Amino acid sequence: DIALLDHKIALLTDDSFLIFIEVDQRSLQRNTKGNGIPSAKLSLCLKCHHLGVTNPSSMAPSLRSIKNKKIGSVIMYKKYSEALKGKEGVWSKDNLISFILEPSKFMPGTSMPEIHITKTEVEEIIKELWKW
Repeated sequence: DIALLDHKIALLTDDSFLIFIEVDQRSLQRNTKGNGIPSAKLSLCLKCHHLGVTNPSSMAPSLRSIKNKKIGSVIMYKKYSEALKGKEGVWSKDNLISFILEPSKFMPGTSMPEIHITKTEVEEIIKELWKW
């Protein structure tokens, strides 16, 4: 049996042991770069992307260490659009601004949706991304 109690998972094993599982917040914060917890602005990107290791089942590639990374180069991510696969260049600040503000203009055929935010908000997101 499994139950959620006070932000802990309680497990009752077949051997009648009761085990509690919870997140160790100190370890979680030590295991990241930057501030440890993404800002609210960055959470817009994290609806699809993540800051961990990309694997074949990831919904979108990781944004960790994106600064000056070749566009479409996350090897474990196999779902790039044809537009993104063929795009030359790196994720510079200017490229990210252009892409986030108008994805289909920067990269016609991309599957990236428009998120309708200001250039100032995009710059704040990029500033945060550079920490990861």
